[in-house]
Amino acid sequence: MMLTRFVSRVALVAAVLVPAACSSISVSTDYDPDTDFSGLATFAWIAEEPQPDQDPRAGNPLISARVTEAVEATLLAAGYEQVEAEPDFLVAFALGVQRGVSVTTEPTGGYYGRYGYGRSGYGYGYGYGSTTEVREYEEGVLQIDIVGRESNKLLWRGTAKAVLRSNQSPEESTSRINEAVAKVLGRFPPR
Repeated sequence: MMLTRFVSRVALVAAVLVPAACSSISVSTDYDPDTDFSGLATFAWIAEEPQPDQDPRAGNPLISARVTEAVEATLLAAGYEQVEAEPDFLVAFALGVQRGVSVTTEPTGGYYGRYGYGRSGYGYGYGYGSTTEVREYEEGVLQIDIVGRESNKLLWRGTAKAVLRSNQSPEESTSRINEAVAKVLGRFPPR
């Protein structure tokens, strides 16, 4: 079964991987430990199959083109060669959005004054508690897959996640996409 380039682009689109003021891009990877990555030198893209839009923001060809350019530039800079026929590995990417929840609990406490009189005089009381803040946000996800051409098996997967922001220029979007792709592919091949 051919892995397809599941570029549903589910809403990573115009807000792709652009963080809120204090967030950053988190990256994770997974790979087949039985794969010899040292023999991989050439790549090509997995043919894209149309995917149904799952979000009104999905399917932005400008974002897709930026990701494609960033992936190609990063792989070429790392010494891989893009070829049309018989590549060593195939590349695919997917974009998506997932809802996240941030829960922050902070202790509170303080002096509540006298609480009574006993044999040793007046006592003092302290109360402790906490306040909890729950915040929902949207997190953009960029997933890059490396697939063996001959085996048609997933060899490596890298994922970048960041909180989304909607108001940005094309230059900001391109910069953030380049940063995310560089961070993900900076871990390929696994060491």
